[in-house]
Amino acid sequence: MGENLIDIAQNIATETLSPELYARAMTAVEQLKDIKMDEISIVCAYLHIPFLHEKISEEKINETFGEDALNILLSLKKLHKLTFSNAEEEGENIRKMFFAISKDIRVVIIKLAYAYSNLKHINPEKENVVMQCEMAMRLYAPIASRLGLYSLASQIQDLSFKLLNPSAYFALSNQIDEKIKERLNIIDELEAKLKSYLFELKIEGRVYGRKKGIFSTYKKLKSKASTLDNIYDILAIRVIVNKTSECYTILGKIHSEMKFLQQRFKDYISIPKSNGYQSLHTTIIYNNVPVEIQIRTEDMHREAEYGVCVHWMYKEGRKKSDSLDEKLMWLRQVMDEQDKVSSSDLIDYLKVDIYEGEIFVQSPNGKVVHLPQGATPIDFAYAIHSQIGDKCVGAKVNGKMVPITSKLNSGDIVQIITSPASKGPSLDWLNYVKSVSAKSKIRNFFKKNNKEENIKLGKTMLEQMIKDKGYSPNIILSKDNLKNITAKFSFVTSDDLFAGIGSGAVPCKTVVVYALSLFKQKSVINEEVSVTSTTIVPNEKYVMVPGLDDSSVMIKFAPCCKPMYGDDIIGYVSHGRGIIVHRKICPHLLKYEEDRLIPLKWKEKI
Repeated sequence: MGENLIDIAQNIATETLSPELYARAMTAVEQLKDIKMDEISIVCAYLHIPFLHEKISEEKINETFGEDALNILLSLKKLHKLTFSNAEEEGENIRKMFFAISKDIRVVIIKLAYAYSNLKHINPEKENVVMQCEMAMRLYAPIASRLGLYSLASQIQDLSFKLLNPSAYFALSNQIDEKIKERLNIIDELEAKLKSYLFELKIEGRVYGRKKGIFSTYKKLKSKASTLDNIYDILAIRVIVNKTSECYTILGKIHSEMKFLQQRFKDYISIPKSNGYQSLHTTIIYNNVPVEIQIRTEDMHREAEYGVCVHWMYKEGRKKSDSLDEKLMWLRQVMDEQDKVSSSDLIDYLKVDIYEGEIFVQSPNGKVVHLPQGATPIDFAYAIHSQIGDKCVGAKVNGKMVPITSKLNSGDIVQIITSPASKGPSLDWLNYVKSVSAKSKIRNFFKKNNKEENIKLGKTMLEQMIKDKGYSPNIILSKDNLKNITAKFSFVTSDDLFAGIGSGAVPCKTVVVYALSLFKQKSVINEEVSVTSTTIVPNEKYVMVPGLDDSSVMIKFAPCCKPMYGDDIIGYVSHGRGIIVHRKICPHLLKYEEDRLIPLKWKEKI
């Protein structure tokens, strides 16, 4: 039955799509097959483009493939036109993807497969290559990584890197290939030695090498290492066995026979990553060359290779290794706080590299908490409970008092000291915390407790930034405009919007960008003001000089302060150039003779 459905879906794609679009569909399908997705996912990958182009109806899909397939295709359609021009839209994209994951994770997995396919078949003459690649790098690859789909994430990153910067891509690729050739004999010898260890210990297993992705190598070169010699896992060796106990047995043999780097040893079996990743990582020195070895069981390897897709790899009647809910615990935590999390925080959250950018720390009673790399005792306190964070006054790490802003390391035992007399967190803490949860809880505290101050601060910030852009706040923040702006950012009242800006929950720049774009779509003062792409140019006919016949007076606008219609204005009676119109707040007025300044007004109608 399943094969028939896939064949039917493939025939529909073949009959309705152009060769170019069919190639995209096939590449996405192959990706899904590689990660062992279920039949409905394969069917939907074939039908995604025909459904978008209305080559097949909802009724036909429901009748032939069922309600499950129809719901997935409808969700994919909603995700089809994601835009990506500013931080607010980037954050909204993340929210939409997270929402789709919470409803049916297959929607996002198919979307990721198409993200890779679209890059592979991109047409530079018809498509925006830069926007596609930036969205892939900043949205699709991090989400793939979050879902444990490291291979797919790496392919998306490498292909985007190749399209954006081909010279750097090929230069680094050649360097990596040369480095691997230099180490090939060493790797072959080391693989043979590890196989001999397995034979000696009577452990069934396999040993093989794996090459690190080009973009992840590039990222390491930029952030940590100056040369390829300082990157130990360009070519790592994996040892795959059957039992957890055998992982530690072979690790003990390796450490007893070879020199290893203590600071590079990581036990992700006893304490897995927050997305369930398990493995032992150790770096040994072999013939004076550092080489990373990863040791795991077949089940752990399957989880590491296929991430959440393991959920669909087990046939009916067989026990699943883990529930999908447990794998997506991180998502539930974000979804629970999504109303409090700003777009910039969501972007920061997605940037955390699950594979390398995470640490674990423990409470004195053994509770393990996963935190981003660089996290502080403040992050830990808020991870335990909001009230613990709000009342935090000190911390002990491994039994010693430390500043609450100090960086934690994996394995640290952290004890938080609280005081009922504490007035709450400091706004300065936002400069030190790394976790999205801690940032949102601190901001939420200030929203609740300092709302009046935040309203004043936010309004001042907004008006000042609008003035700095050369516009009048009175016009840009008119009653109708402000109502639309408030609704756009999901606030009930304008005071709530101002408070959000003042507390830092909403970036002021993002609000200004939207407010100006909204203004440019309207003719705010109709014929009284002409609008260009960057400024508003009022006509001198619209300035009224009280007590004088306007037609007999020459009026010009000062270039220094660029007065806009609606600004409070004043005139300077110049020598031979008529009356120069300034904003009342223009600093140049201080150097003019006071008796030459006269009051001016804007005419309401011509």
